[in-house]
Amino acid sequence: MTYHSAHGRSKSTIRSVTVSVGVLLLVCATACAPTRDAQTISQLESARDQVQSLYDTFTVATIDDDRIETVRGTLAGILQYELSKGKNNALMAEQVKSIQKLFEFHIADRKAATRWSETHKNNKKELIGQAFSIAIATENEK
Repeated sequence: MTYHSAHGRSKSTIRSVTVSVGVLLLVCATACAPTRDAQTISQLESARDQVQSLYDTFTVATIDDDRIETVRGTLAGILQYELSKGKNNALMAEQVKSIQKLFEFHIADRKAATRWSETHKNNKKELIGQAFSIAIATENEK
């Protein structure tokens, strides 16, 4: 004997549809969810080292514009890589944009000064380091 709900559908059909929808949602969540990307982490760690090494040169009067452009290119490359992953990776792309903005703020600060003091340099290195650490931790949490 088949039991029917108030709408005339059998309970087994309703159960079947419910299970199918559940499986579909699980597959989509697994397939659509971003996964940890070792390349992103490696790129961020390398860029962090590159930026902090550049900041070490800011305690002298001259500025190495070529190194600044190299860092800009590195950060732009990371951003393009993150954007290429699609909408599911929007948070990482926004974090890279934040790092770029902070870097540009620091470059403007350095160009406005004759040189950075050791304390100022260390503070800026800590700030940019924290921004990179947050992005790396975010990627590791996927």
